[in-house]
Amino acid sequence: MVTFVTGRINSGKTTKLFELYQQTGRGDGYIAIKQMQGTKVVEYTAKRLSSDDAFPYVVRDEFDPGTKKIACSIGPYRFYQDAVDEMVSEIRRIIESSIEPIFLDEIGQLELRGECFATVFSEMVASCLDLVVTVKKELLEDVIQTFRIHDYKIVRTD
Repeated sequence: MVTFVTGRINSGKTTKLFELYQQTGRGDGYIAIKQMQGTKVVEYTAKRLSSDDAFPYVVRDEFDPGTKKIACSIGPYRFYQDAVDEMVSEIRRIIESSIEPIFLDEIGQLELRGECFATVFSEMVASCLDLVVTVKKELLEDVIQTFRIHDYKIVRTD
């Protein structure tokens, strides 16, 4: 079963995903924590749910020091290769250990283009483990169709 936490930008999807993790008291995965400068997102930090380990994972182009390899980008956001690799590796370990639910914040346009977490998300879906993922409202149907998801429920944040 895939539980989609969906809503518009800044509607509380990440907060809801974290609440669901806390409510279940089990599972593992990642949430993305926004780091702001005024009203502008500077970067996102990936936070591992089971350990609270955190590391920079996405940076806005104007704040990128240019010292790390970029895995993919969308709009002004650049995803650090080492962070994406770490997350993918750990998610694969979670799948191998049959830990569920697996939480991931978020699946979006990059994955629809076959980039970033597309491969590991396909592996997550194929595992038949319970998943909880965030998806922007306007991309939900495309994600369901692209990744051929049939068993799902939707939690709306707006």
